[in-house]
Amino acid sequence: MRALDALPRSERETSMGSTQFTVPRNVSAVATCNRLLAALPDKEMNRLYDHLEFVYLESGREVCREDEKSIHVYFPTTAIVAMLHRRADGSALEIGAVGCEGMVGAATFLERGTFGTAVVQFEGGAYRADTAAIEDLCHQGGHLQPLMLRYTWTFLSRVLQSSANDRHWSVEQRLSCWLLERLDRLPTNELKMTQEMIAAMLGVRRESVTEAIGKMRRDGVVRCRRGSITVLDRGELETRSGECYLGKSWTRSMR
Repeated sequence: MRALDALPRSERETSMGSTQFTVPRNVSAVATCNRLLAALPDKEMNRLYDHLEFVYLESGREVCREDEKSIHVYFPTTAIVAMLHRRADGSALEIGAVGCEGMVGAATFLERGTFGTAVVQFEGGAYRADTAAIEDLCHQGGHLQPLMLRYTWTFLSRVLQSSANDRHWSVEQRLSCWLLERLDRLPTNELKMTQEMIAAMLGVRRESVTEAIGKMRRDGVVRCRRGSITVLDRGELETRSGECYLGKSWTRSMR
């Protein structure tokens, strides 16, 4: 595996910009950074390890395009990648997100393109592997392919549930759920995201998000600064999300 100090100079400088992080140096440490990798038996993780390289994903970077087979798959560690559906008018709607619990590019192994255009929403680290190398490992048998298929089923189940229930949930419930799902994947309670960007991801008017966040701020649930939202009371946020938020339990079916 190529660690950060083995990357080309330009990529290394970008990676070491404003964010401080530690790159795991051995196979066991790598597996702890991504829950999908952690679910692999040691023997298979050792085989996969040689095909992984650490990359730093900048916010806004497009890593996969909708309906196109990707040449790489990504196992995020601290980055969060949003799966977006591009509309005819050029706008984008978020259909799901991937963080340290999963992988980007799993649909490739269904002989289809990705579920949406994958764009980095929160910058951070990820492990990247060539799709061809992963395919070869899957052909060797073992747990890797079944694990990826279970993850894909879990991801699609979550997308379908959200799609079916969005019409019944209020903007405040959906916003609460969105914030909680990001907190589950980030090492901090601060989300660097504008209200306009959140509104675009949820497919609602910015004024609706502003109203919901304003109510949360007045109640002491969040603190807002320009370009960032800090969650102060996670318990209250979970209460406000109602049944919209499934918690980390939605990933249990992968095990």
